[in-house]
Amino acid sequence: MVKLSKCSYLAWELGSAEAGALKQEYFTENELLIGICSIEKIALLIKENNINFNQEYADDINMENNELTDFFSRFNLEQSNIRRSIRELIEKGNFNSESPMLKRSETCKKVFIEAEIIAINMKSDTVRCIHILKAIFTNPTNIIKIFFKEKGISLDELTTHLDSKMENKTTNSSSNHILIKHGKNLTQLAKQNKLTPLIGRNEELLQLVRTLNKHKKNNPLIIGEPGVGKTALVNGLAIKISDGSLKDFLKDKEIIEINMASLVAGTKYRGDFEEKITDLINETKENSNIILFIDEIHTIFCAGSTNGSLNASNMIKPALVNGDLVLIGATTLLEYKKYFESDPAFERRFQPIILNEPTINDTLLILNGLKEKYEDYHNVKISQEAINSAVNLSVRYIQDRNLPDKALDVIDEACSRKLIPKLDITNSLHIETVVGEEDVRNVISDWTGIPILNDSSQLEKAQKIESFLKSKIIGQNQAIEKVSNRIKKAYVGIHNPEKPLAVFLFLGPTGVGKTYLSKILSTFLFNSEKSLIRIDMSEYKEEHSISKLIGSPPGYVGSDEGGFLTNAIKRNPYSIILLDEIEKAHPKLFDVFLQAFDEGRLTDGKGNTVNAKNCIFIMTSNIQLDTNQDYNRAFGKTQENINTINILDNLAQVMKPELVNRIDDVIIFNPLTKADNESLVRLYIDEINERLFSEKTIELKVKNSVCKYLVDKGYNKKFGARYLKRTVEKALEYPISDMIINGEVKKGDIIEISAINNNLEFKVK
Repeated sequence: MVKLSKCSYLAWELGSAEAGALKQEYFTENELLIGICSIEKIALLIKENNINFNQEYADDINMENNELTDFFSRFNLEQSNIRRSIRELIEKGNFNSESPMLKRSETCKKVFIEAEIIAINMKSDTVRCIHILKAIFTNPTNIIKIFFKEKGISLDELTTHLDSKMENKTTNSSSNHILIKHGKNLTQLAKQNKLTPLIGRNEELLQLVRTLNKHKKNNPLIIGEPGVGKTALVNGLAIKISDGSLKDFLKDKEIIEINMASLVAGTKYRGDFEEKITDLINETKENSNIILFIDEIHTIFCAGSTNGSLNASNMIKPALVNGDLVLIGATTLLEYKKYFESDPAFERRFQPIILNEPTINDTLLILNGLKEKYEDYHNVKISQEAINSAVNLSVRYIQDRNLPDKALDVIDEACSRKLIPKLDITNSLHIETVVGEEDVRNVISDWTGIPILNDSSQLEKAQKIESFLKSKIIGQNQAIEKVSNRIKKAYVGIHNPEKPLAVFLFLGPTGVGKTYLSKILSTFLFNSEKSLIRIDMSEYKEEHSISKLIGSPPGYVGSDEGGFLTNAIKRNPYSIILLDEIEKAHPKLFDVFLQAFDEGRLTDGKGNTVNAKNCIFIMTSNIQLDTNQDYNRAFGKTQENINTINILDNLAQVMKPELVNRIDDVIIFNPLTKADNESLVRLYIDEINERLFSEKTIELKVKNSVCKYLVDKGYNKKFGARYLKRTVEKALEYPISDMIINGEVKKGDIIEISAINNNLEFKVK
C-alpha cells in the first residue's frame, strides 16, 4: 500500500472542510479538486511565515505546489479561478455534520484507489496531488466536465500532459526532486507575473541569449558591481522565455535558480552534500530544457569544501565541459578576481558578460518603467519630480552604491514613509498619497546625514553664508569674502563637477582664526562640526606615515583596515577636510593629494578609487612666518596690497609647484588689531555667560571697561586670539568658579563685573 504524501493528505483535509462549508453530506471529487487548488494558499502562508510547519513538511508542500502551479499554468489556468468556479457550480446542501472530516463518496474512494495505482505504476513511494488529479480527470464528475468545457480545455489533453509530466519518476520522488526542493522556477514565476520586468539592458540581454545559443562555452557569467541589475537581467530572460518572444531554441526552456544555502543545509555526514550535487547534475541532464542559475556563484568554491572532499565547483566542471549542464552565474568583479582567476580550469568554462552601472538616463527609464509596480504595492502616486530627484540626488550624495539599486531603494523608502509618517499613525485622519521631490530629499538626507535643500532654500542659504561667517570670525573679512565666493559657486552648481568643491590654503600667524573658520564653515554647511575631517599634519613627519592616510599596501600590516582619510571620505563623501599645519608634514606626503586636488580622486592602499569631488580641502600654514619673522611685513598689509605672484613664489620655495598650482585660493589671514580683540573679548564673554546660564542659571553683566581691561592685558600681536582667550579665562572664569564653590553665588544670581583701578571687581546681586 502506498501512503498519501503530506500535501495530498492536506488537500484531503482542505477538501473535506470545503464540503462541510457547503453543507454536503459526502466529500466528493469536486471538493477534492478545490482542496488541491487550495494548496497554493498554504504555500504562500508558509513563505510569509504566517503558518508554522516543520521544514520537511514545508519543503514537501512547496515541492508539490510548484508541480501544480507548473501544470495549471501550462493551460493558463489560475487555481483561484478553479476554486471559485467549482464552488459556484456546486449546489449548497442542508446537511450539518458534527465531524470536521466528512465521509467520502464511493466515487471519491475510487479516485484515491486509482491514484494509488498510478503512483505504483510511476514507481513513486507516495501518492502525490498530480496522481490524484489524473484520477479525477480520468473519471470526472459532471461539474468538472462543465467547468473545463467552458474553458475550452479537453480533459484528454490534461491527462496526456499529466502522463508526460509523471514519466521517468524515481522511487523516492519526482525526477526533479532536487530542482524543485532546492530551486526556484523563474520561468513559472514569470508566467504568474511575479517577477520584476527588465527595463532596457537590450545589449546585455542579447549577449546573454547569444551565449546560451553557442555550441560550446555556453555558460554565461554575469559580472557587475552590487546593485547594477545582475539578477534582474536573468529575470528579464525568464520573462522573455515565458511570453514566447525568443527564438525556438529557448522556447521551452526553464530557468531554475538554485539556492546554494539550501543545498548545504542538512548535510550532516560526509558524502551527503556530494550526493545532492550529483543528483542535481543528473536531474539537469535528464531535463535538457533546464537552465540553472546560481546567484553569487562564487559561493560554490566554498560549498562542501572540507578535508578529503570535493567542493561544488570541482564536481560540476565535467558537466560544464560536456555541455550536459547549462549554467548562468552572477558575481561581482572582486569575487571573480578572487575565486575564478585562481581556478583557470573553471574560469574558461564560462563566457563573461560585463554588466556596467546604467547611465542616469537609463536609470530614469528603469524607474519610470517600474513606477506603476511601486505605486500598486504602496497604493500611492509617484511624481516625475520624485523620480528625477531619486536618480540625480542618489548619484550626487550616495557614493558607495550603484544605480539603479540605490535610486529604487530611495523611491521604495519614500513611498513607505508616505504611508507611515510616524510610529503612531492610529490617530492620523489623512495621509497624503503623492510621493514628491521633498519626500525623496528627506530620505537621502536621513541616510547620508547631509541637509539637502530645494533650489530656493539653497540660494537663500548661500546668501547668508558671508554674514554668518562674519558674525563668528572677527577681523578676517577679506578671507571670508574669498571663501564665501567659492562656496557660493558650488552652491548654485556652476563649479566644475570633475573637481573638488574647493581647495584653499589659509596662510597667517598663529591665533588668527584659520582653523576656527574651517570649523564654522562645517557647522554652516552640514549643521555639525562632525563633518570636519581634521588631520593634524604634525603626526605625519615620516615618509612612511602616508600609509596612515590611505592604508597600507597589500602584504603589509594593517592592509585590510584601510586609511584614515580614505575611510572617512567613504563614510562622509560630503565633508570638509582640514590639513592643519601642513609645513609640519613630510614633503612627499602631499604627492598623495595631487590628484585629489585636481580631479577629486584618491586611491587607497588596495587600489580602490575614492571619490573626493564633493569635498572641500582646506590647508592651514604659517609658512611665511618661517621665512620672514617680521610680522608687519609678512602679514601686516591688507589683502588688496599683497602681491599674489610673490605669495606663490614664496610657496613654491617650500611646496612643489604642481601642488601650488592645484590650489584654488591662497587666503591670507591678517594679525588681529586692538579693535578686533575687543570684539573677540565680547564674544568670549557671551560664551561664558551662555554656559553659566544654561548650567547654573547665573547671569553675567560685564561693563565696557572690563573689555578694554582684558584687551590691554591679553593683546599680543605675536600670539593672537589664543593668548587673549587664556587671559579671559584666568581673569573671569577662575574667580567665578571660586565664588560658586565657596557659596558666594547661587542659582538665579547676577554677577556684575567692572574694572576699577586696573583690577576687576565682582558684585553679586
